Amino acid sequence: MYAGRIVESGPSRQVLGAPGMPYTAALLGSTPRVDAPARRRLVAISGRPPDLRRRPPGCAFAPRCPFAVDECRTEVPARVPLEPGHDAACLRTGEVDLRRFRDSADVRRTVHLGGDGSAAEATSSSGAEPVAEPVADSVADPAVPLAEFDDVRLHYPVRSGLLRRTTDHVRAVDGVSLRLWPGRTLALVGESGSGKTSLTRTLLRLEQPTGGTVRYDGIDVTAPDRTQLSRLQREVQVVFQNPYASLDPRMTVRQILSEPLRVHAVPAVDDVLVGLLDSVGLDRSALALLPRAFSGGQRQRIAIARALALKPRLIVCDEAVSALDVSIQAQVLNLLADLQEATGVAYLFITHDLAVVRSVAHRVAVMRGGVVVEQGDAEQIYRDPAHEYTKALLAMAPRDPRDERTTA
Repeated sequence: MYAGRIVESGPSRQVLGAPGMPYTAALLGSTPRVDAPARRRLVAISGRPPDLRRRPPGCAFAPRCPFAVDECRTEVPARVPLEPGHDAACLRTGEVDLRRFRDSADVRRTVHLGGDGSAAEATSSSGAEPVAEPVADSVADPAVPLAEFDDVRLHYPVRSGLLRRTTDHVRAVDGVSLRLWPGRTLALVGESGSGKTSLTRTLLRLEQPTGGTVRYDGIDVTAPDRTQLSRLQREVQVVFQNPYASLDPRMTVRQILSEPLRVHAVPAVDDVLVGLLDSVGLDRSALALLPRAFSGGQRQRIAIARALALKPRLIVCDEAVSALDVSIQAQVLNLLADLQEATGVAYLFITHDLAVVRSVAHRVAVMRGGVVVEQGDAEQIYRDPAHEYTKALLAMAPRDPRDERTTA
């Protein structure tokens, strides 16, 4: 569906293997896959979804479509049959090779940082075979980690009986040791309940660990002095999973983005706020609106913009793109990679989906039952996983739609 209409339908093997509508092909190209090249830029759909209060004439996808011609902007395409049971709404179906667009996009549009720190967009098109540029890799890991978890344990007491005595413990985190270096991305992967979020809550000072040590840039996170606490609050930011709970429903977007700047005595001028919104695919008009005016994906983009406001050294991304559709997800993952290249920010990326972090992770740690069952260089883990649980996670992740395991 696009802009309230079904634009393509049919058997999954036909739609995924040979799409007839450019939007379908673009969605497939935007979807992260574990069998894609390591740390490559994802294909993001240019532009933004249409505002249905001002529906564009003609094909609603035409403003974002690299194959659109003049009649696409004036004539609403009807769904035409391609194969038995498979139809698509496109005036140019059969005229253009959508398989190449699906694989890596004939028109490549990427988000990057401009010289003034604002978001800029670059578009290139070519009839030649598109090239997926790798995400730039920085120098080898420096000697001093930015964040350290040493034998961290987080146990919750289980109380029972009339006197509510402690009879057992839930071992949410049980002896985890990890390192995260400046300018690098550590992906913490595992299913719900594996302990990923519990571990990162100790770094964010939302939980006091039962044992072990947590350090940020040499600071003992559990007992910082006043100056160190101020540094932690400014340099470590977080994007939570649920945008409905992480944004104050009574605050406008202007107030939401201004709050961290105001707390740390940074001027919250409009140019800065608009630049933050633009970097996550929203425009100036959002500043005056409340969170209820936005979809879940748009709310998460606002949360990401808020995390970027103070130019942190470390951002904890707790399922930060799970609420976004795949085209916006690709834009945000590309943006995070560009920000890292430009500013040296580090990411602790929490996710259940190994395909999502394929394009950004330097190292991967796989958690299950409160312990790390496998960790190492991302490429090594994707190429040759050692633990059965890691193998199972990889087997469930998205692959090429033409793969028999996907379309069968």
